[in-house]
Amino acid sequence: MKKRSWLIPILMALFLISLVFVHQLSIQKQLPSEGWSKTVTISDGVKANQPFIIKGDSNWQYYIQVKDAVKQITVDERLNKVDEITVFKDLPSKVQYWTDGNKIVYLNEGDLIEKAPGTNKETVIDSEVMGLSVSKHYVAYWKNHKAFGYIPSEDKSHEVAATENNIMSLSVSDAKEDPTLLINTKNENLVQGFIVPFMEEGSELNKIFELPTQPGEYVSNFQLVESNDRLSVYYNFNAVKQGNKIVDHYVGDIDKGAEDNKIAKVKIVEEETGYQFQKPSFATLTLEDGQKHLYFSATGLLSPKRASFNVYEAVFDENSETWKAERRSSTENSSYFAYPLSNEAIVWLDKQKDEYLLAGTSQNEKVIESSLKTSGEDYALAGYYTMFSLTGSAMMLLFVAGFLIGPGIFLFGLFAVNISAIENERGWVRYVTVGLFLITVIIFLPKIVFGQFSVLAPEYLAFQWNGIVIPIIIAVVSHFLSKAGENEDWTLIQKTFYELGLNALFIVLLFGPYII
Repeated sequence: MKKRSWLIPILMALFLISLVFVHQLSIQKQLPSEGWSKTVTISDGVKANQPFIIKGDSNWQYYIQVKDAVKQITVDERLNKVDEITVFKDLPSKVQYWTDGNKIVYLNEGDLIEKAPGTNKETVIDSEVMGLSVSKHYVAYWKNHKAFGYIPSEDKSHEVAATENNIMSLSVSDAKEDPTLLINTKNENLVQGFIVPFMEEGSELNKIFELPTQPGEYVSNFQLVESNDRLSVYYNFNAVKQGNKIVDHYVGDIDKGAEDNKIAKVKIVEEETGYQFQKPSFATLTLEDGQKHLYFSATGLLSPKRASFNVYEAVFDENSETWKAERRSSTENSSYFAYPLSNEAIVWLDKQKDEYLLAGTSQNEKVIESSLKTSGEDYALAGYYTMFSLTGSAMMLLFVAGFLIGPGIFLFGLFAVNISAIENERGWVRYVTVGLFLITVIIFLPKIVFGQFSVLAPEYLAFQWNGIVIPIIIAVVSHFLSKAGENEDWTLIQKTFYELGLNALFIVLLFGPYII
């Protein structure tokens, strides 16, 4: 027996499997969105706590609490880690805090405390504090019906305003000059929002919205953003209906002189697919160049077969009154707490097994180029998904067995009525048998390779009339390969089944990986 009679199908199988591997590797190298790099890992060993970020002269300082300490991770515009140090130690776990690296202000058991690095000395700023909110420059906190402001650069606090009902939360804008404070109050069935100048004392409340609530309903995650005297607000409306928790998201622009502001329920759709997100989480609202941006995490597709808890950036489209979102993260890790460093860079936390990584994406061309370099992880994932894809070939094997029924019946009938044609090795017997197989494939294969196949398969397989054109090409190639591999002493039936086997192998490994 010629060696090439069995070597040809082995080489064919290896070639076809390599095509699947190359396709899976190309998926690993896809960018999350056009013009954005793949996920870049900046630092490891962090925790899933809300970070605090400050813009420096040319870098960003990313602060995050790790156990009883706060780490400062300095990141440059290309998402390189410039430095990583522990700036504060011996802190209570998971405290709310503000810091600029030179001091930290945090809330612990009702005391608002200031502490310098490298020392255990604590200064109590105020007591009986119920909660706080921080911006890049200031600290706001409250006690029952009174809202206070603390200016860390001056070590000075002042009473901003007093309310009729209990304060439930505060949000101070990031503006350095004349920031605005949002005060949210609640009684039994009414949530009210007021804004006041943060830097002034005893300001009169300016009501901007009012939300009636029922038992089981509450409002949370208030955010106020300000840019060039433009104010926007974000909040979550939470309710429990028929045992299911429902969270709706609201965003609106605020007119300082108006009480009836238009704050609309957020509808977020993925721009590429049109899919509407049902449960966006960990949302952050920003104003960039006068345009509202919403950064959030949600479950979505990385590729047709892979889903993850991804980071998205959404921009409000005034024409359709919807938020158009694009994916920014590219790994299978769950991603949280996304925040823009600039218009061209975003950072977040990636959960990898039992630890969290500081990760991000950038529009910098060199960062994009670097992120596209094939890594060992890319090869490993491509190999894993190649093997996973080949499970579809097992299903295709069943279809191919069905395709062989027609040729089998023909040969069985020929044995019964015209066995001399087989014994005399008439060439037409082989061509009719293979032709019946080809006709069966052309009839039934298009019914298999439609729908998700066109999404899963590479472009060279997913085109119009692929269920007709490709089987014909396969038949021609298989015929010449069988001629090259068959032995001269084989019978007609052996040669026919060898050619049918090569046809079947092509179809199983070329189409099979993409049918499920």
